[in-house]
Amino acid sequence: GGPVVDVAPFCMDRTEVTVAKYRRCVDAGKCKEPGAYDPENASIYCNWKHPGPSRENYPINCLVGRESAVAVCAMEGRDLPTDAQWEWAARGGPNLWKWPWGNTRPTQDQANLGGDFFCNSETSVNHMGCGGALPGFGRGLFNETAPVGSLPKGDNPWGVHDLIGNVEELTTSYS
Repeated sequence: GGPVVDVAPFCMDRTEVTVAKYRRCVDAGKCKEPGAYDPENASIYCNWKHPGPSRENYPINCLVGRESAVAVCAMEGRDLPTDAQWEWAARGGPNLWKWPWGNTRPTQDQANLGGDFFCNSETSVNHMGCGGALPGFGRGLFNETAPVGSLPKGDNPWGVHDLIGNVEELTTSYS
């Protein structure tokens, strides 16, 4: 293993920041609008201004820069987690598991690692980090992002959802 790092007690939201929460930050003038859904500009996976059914309970994605992630946390008196805090949560705390739920590889009901649309070829698997790169992953349940907390079997012991998959996780060292 790597070096041992002490992590002081901390709190972490149970879900990723949703479109609804992010919208409140934009409306308050504290966050910049993220990239929006745009089929003409290869942004069909962005949840902001998506024309389909409501995306209010989906994670915000397509952020431009780190400042907005910091701002949405600050609006509620919080900070982004440090790398060490995120890793502690994502490895089951003192258990030091490989995954939030243990040491078994992800299944399609534990992590949203990409469905058939994303992971339909060896090229996609190798270049996009799709779940298909994990033996036995099978077909994903979602072809794009999923509403937050959709896969509770992938939670860590404290009920934090989606630590693996769905959207990119941001920490204080993200640039």
